[in-house]
Amino acid sequence: MPSRRLLVAAALLAGPCVARSGAGVVALDARSFVPNGANPATSSEYSGFRGILSGAGHTLTTLTSFTTVDLAGVDLLILFHPLSVGSTFGAQEIADVTQFVGSGGHLWFVADAGAQSGSTLPQVNALLAPHGVTVTASELNPTGVAIAGFTAHEVTGGLTAIGLDYHRTLKTAAPAIDLTTGNLDVLAAVPSQSGGGRVAVVTDSTFLVNPSAGADHDLLDLDNRRLVQNLVDWFLPPFHDGCPGAGGFVPELSATSYTPPAGGQLGVSLANGLGGAPATFFFGLGGAEIPMVGGCNLNIAPLLPASFTLPLSGAGPGQGMVSFSGVLPAGTGGATFAMQAFVTDPSVPHGFSNSNEIVVAIQ
Repeated sequence: MPSRRLLVAAALLAGPCVARSGAGVVALDARSFVPNGANPATSSEYSGFRGILSGAGHTLTTLTSFTTVDLAGVDLLILFHPLSVGSTFGAQEIADVTQFVGSGGHLWFVADAGAQSGSTLPQVNALLAPHGVTVTASELNPTGVAIAGFTAHEVTGGLTAIGLDYHRTLKTAAPAIDLTTGNLDVLAAVPSQSGGGRVAVVTDSTFLVNPSAGADHDLLDLDNRRLVQNLVDWFLPPFHDGCPGAGGFVPELSATSYTPPAGGQLGVSLANGLGGAPATFFFGLGGAEIPMVGGCNLNIAPLLPASFTLPLSGAGPGQGMVSFSGVLPAGTGGATFAMQAFVTDPSVPHGFSNSNEIVVAIQ
């Protein structure tokens, strides 16, 4: 494992700093209309939702079919619940979207109640079944509901309550994570599996609509906008990819929140490393990406004088993981720090793989 001094030396010898870029290509479903008769990919009623995506630097495109050819070059696919059998997903599309996720693409599915959405549940659940998510036939709260109580996760960071309007519920099984703690299971996340992409499911589209649409709960109501931003950042973090190790697996570093409160608890997880290997966590100010040996990058320069090493569980390529948490000191609001993990890996010439960086801004 490279020491802090060797990391700095290798980085400085390899080359100059380069600019950050975490932008991706987001494909929006322009075939499915939501129950209010609009299409979120094109309607002005959903301009605020699309603005969050484009405001994060992502390139937006629209699709009316979802085959492997259509999905080439896409990083995140956002699909809406088809409202009729005539517009539902075909068997080839379901297979191709499954392959898309297995190859590293991300999927955000927005389920819905109302209209003829119940008629397409078989195809919707065929699409989501590989990820451990089932959308139920229940259609609830036609006049809206505020939902509070969330599982700690990057998607739920900073959420107190979200508002939905006539929604369905979910059932989850591994690897999916139910992100709500109450009786209404309306939000689920599926972490990357063996190098595949991430998946999230929300059971109502109304929370994406502009206030002018007159919905019971809209994009700016409660913490709906924060949920959208969290999802976008979870799928396409404003960070760099890491450097692969054994089996081509890239270690993935994540936090339970990137904007935690001072005095609150912060959880950090590392996955997809070499099982049984030591991982060293470095801290920095996160201002630049500096090329290193082997085509890897130190993404948190300048480094801070702090690091620690933990063993990864598991055995074999991509099977190593570790999680830890701690309480942030009171009075640290306004401070920002970055983290990056390096995993000892003798299978690559330079002897290590490394994760993406994360940047935590304490509130």
